[in-house]
Amino acid sequence: MNVVWCVCRFTLSNKGAVQLDYNWQVLMENFTPTIQRAVTFISEGDRPESRVDVVDTQYIPFTVTPEFGTIAAGKKANFTVKFSPLDTNDYEGRLVCT
Repeated sequence: MNVVWCVCRFTLSNKGAVQLDYNWQVLMENFTPTIQRAVTFISEGDRPESRVDVVDTQYIPFTVTPEFGTIAAGKKANFTVKFSPLDTNDYEGRLVCT
């Protein structure tokens, strides 16, 4: 279970005359994941179980919701960015909307 350290909320307004499709990405430059997860293999028969620690390459401590969608012309949408680190490293990310 992740502990959320920081939550930021913001609103994006579509002041245009057409709908706005969006897709958020969190970019983390110079970031190497260090979070490891234990994977346990249980075999049948006489072999004992084995455990391997693997680096979770999908781990990013920032999330934005909703991640993608559409804002109708003249409407607004609310977004939430959460910072939920699994360790005590310093993190810096850039939120990019396309």
